[in-house]
Amino acid sequence: TSIKPIIDFHKKIENTQINDKIHVVENQEDIDSFDELIKQFQGKKVFVDIWGTWCGPCKKEFKQKDTYSELLKSKDIATLYICEGKKSKEKVWKEMIKFYNLEGYHILANEELLADIFEKFDNNGSFAYPRYLLIDENGKVVNSHASYPSKVGQLEKEINKDYEW
Repeated sequence: TSIKPIIDFHKKIENTQINDKIHVVENQEDIDSFDELIKQFQGKKVFVDIWGTWCGPCKKEFKQKDTYSELLKSKDIATLYICEGKKSKEKVWKEMIKFYNLEGYHILANEELLADIFEKFDNNGSFAYPRYLLIDENGKVVNSHASYPSKVGQLEKEINKDYEW
């Protein structure tokens, strides 16, 4: 029975059409810094989800997607998923985006981008996945430790407090 989830995962991927609300960031392999990435979202509020394909807690949070997606849509906030590209392989990354139907923008971070994110957002040399950020329309990080999507009520309070409305 331990193989059943794996079989279910692959069946779902095979039978799922690509959602047109899923976008891979253009020229993603050339983006080497967080600021360079965020510039592409000028004028938009952005919820950033930093995750890895191997990360159990990340996948657990994706199951809450429908709840927090509604909140973000109601506030006109874009979602940017940054997957670390060191341990996460491109094929698995694409399969997971499809499996969880992660609407929004996606990038598989190269080593330079990942190093820049760690430098900007680590906590005394440690970085835990998943990590959530709120970015304002000017590209400024207004919350570098936003709540997990499963705590949608708390996340909504942070959104209302951290952004200028």
